Amino acid sequence: MKAQKRKIVLFVDNCTAHNNMPELDYVKLLYSPANTTKEKKIPEINILQAMKFARKAWFSVSKTTISNCFKKAGFKVTEVPEPEGSREEEENCETLAEWNQITACSSNENEQQPTFEYFVNMDDDVLVSEELTDNDIVSACFGDRRR
Repeated sequence: MKAQKRKIVLFVDNCTAHNNMPELDYVKLLYSPANTTKEKKIPEINILQAMKFARKAWFSVSKTTISNCFKKAGFKVTEVPEPEGSREEEENCETLAEWNQITACSSNENEQQPTFEYFVNMDDDVLVSEELTDNDIVSACFGDRRR
C-alpha cells in the first residue's frame, strides 16, 4: 500500500473495541456517528453474504487480468503444456512396441501368440480377496465382543 501510495477507507462502527486504533498511514477510518439509529447505520453483513460477495468479485476477474498479474509478479510460462491424453497415447505406443519386441523374441511360428489386451486383462476375473459380509466386517472390527 505504501509503495503504491494507495488510500484505503474502512467504515467502522462505534464499538468500544475500536476506540484505541493505531495510527495508520494509508488507511483512513471513518466511524459511524454515535447516536444513529439502526436503520441509518451501515448494513451488517453476515459470513454467508461476505462469501457471496467474494465469490461474485472473484468470478468477475477476467482470465486476462489473472494472466497479467502472474506476468507482473515474474511468473513466466517456460513450456507449452501438452494437450491432455497425448502423453498417455505416447506411453501406450511405447508399451505396445515393447510387447511386439517380446513376442518377436519368444515367437514360435507354430504357436499362436496372445494379444497384448489378452495378456493385460488375463486376471480381471480372478478373485484376489475374499468378499466380506457386513457381519464379517463388524466381527473383524469388534472381535467376538458383540456376541
